[in-house]
Amino acid sequence: MVIFHYLTAPVRWIERELSLTKALQIFRRYIDELALALDYLPNLCKTLDKLISRWQRFALKDRRRKRLSTCRQIELATTLSLS
Repeated sequence: MVIFHYLTAPVRWIERELSLTKALQIFRRYIDELALALDYLPNLCKTLDKLISRWQRFALKDRRRKRLSTCRQIELATTLSLS
């Protein structure tokens, strides 16, 4: 879990909020490939790039139309207070 949270931290707020549930499901599919790639840095980088691109494509939270999520409300409030 520590490795999962470490890897998802930079990706959590790129476009939209990352769904940790969806991201964990994808991470579980790639865990064997990650373990095999640990001994050779180019393979590890390639595997991590593939994993992050999957997260950005398939693990983002769905957009809400009626009510903003709490994280989005905090983000907007911070942006407004800084400007």
